[in-house]
Amino acid sequence: MLGMDAEPRSKAATQGLYTQWVAGFGSGVSWETDDPDILTGMDFDGLMAWVHDYCKANPLAKVTTGAAMLVQELRARAQRK
Repeated sequence: MLGMDAEPRSKAATQGLYTQWVAGFGSGVSWETDDPDILTGMDFDGLMAWVHDYCKANPLAKVTTGAAMLVQELRARAQRK
């Protein structure tokens, strides 16, 4: 995923920032909408595993695209419940 390919010594810090941003984005979307809480039943590690898999499958995608796709997936899951 674009932005996740920093120098090795700063890679962990960069990934940490993106991880926190994606988590905050998901939380903000969940708080702002009238939809069911999309984060119900999800754990942080599960969310980040989904993002990691998305990034591996879409290495040229922007982080914002990955976050939007995560929200789309979580909304679909919430609708199935």
